[in-house]
Amino acid sequence: MPLIGFVIYNMKKKVLVFIILCFCSVIFAQAAGTSNSFSTIQNLLKEGIDENFVEILDCAGTITDAQKRSLYSEFKKQDIGPCFLNLAGFGIGSFVQGNIRGGVGQLIVQSVGCVMAGFGYGFAFSGDSPNIDMVILGSAGILAIVAGEAIGAIVPFRFAREFNETLAQALRLDSADLSVVPLIRPDGRGGIALGGKFYF
Repeated sequence: MPLIGFVIYNMKKKVLVFIILCFCSVIFAQAAGTSNSFSTIQNLLKEGIDENFVEILDCAGTITDAQKRSLYSEFKKQDIGPCFLNLAGFGIGSFVQGNIRGGVGQLIVQSVGCVMAGFGYGFAFSGDSPNIDMVILGSAGILAIVAGEAIGAIVPFRFAREFNETLAQALRLDSADLSVVPLIRPDGRGGIALGGKFYF
């Protein structure tokens, strides 16, 4: 009889060790999968959010909320710095921000304005009397330069807002999560616990 008890006792220990090893391997596999998804999303965001939106959205379901917030902080676009750089002219801030379309737009408007102002004022006073048509052309050039500055002050804020909203959607930060957990109380009664997270 003691031999049977000893065998059962050793079997229980082996089964317990086996269960613990299985549990640990599942946890480590999940952690490795989360890390792999995190680096995959990082690479996809470096390549570009617009062309990789669906892939990022798929992978975002497998990473933790803390990792999502970390990626959002790493890749979100700023607006104040590019705005001040754009005031230096020619879309520099938009190019730094990654907004090629906004940078090219400001560059074209201000370049045309500079050419018009230089040409207009350069020839307006070259003769004996001022040429009114050239003064108007030069003034229109100055207005184009000022308009380019106004555009450059606004565009970084719009671009950053739209990009950051798309980033939050791709990372599933602007969603609500609901979790349902079975609950067993110390007095033996059971129930269901509901938990939720809402991101805005």
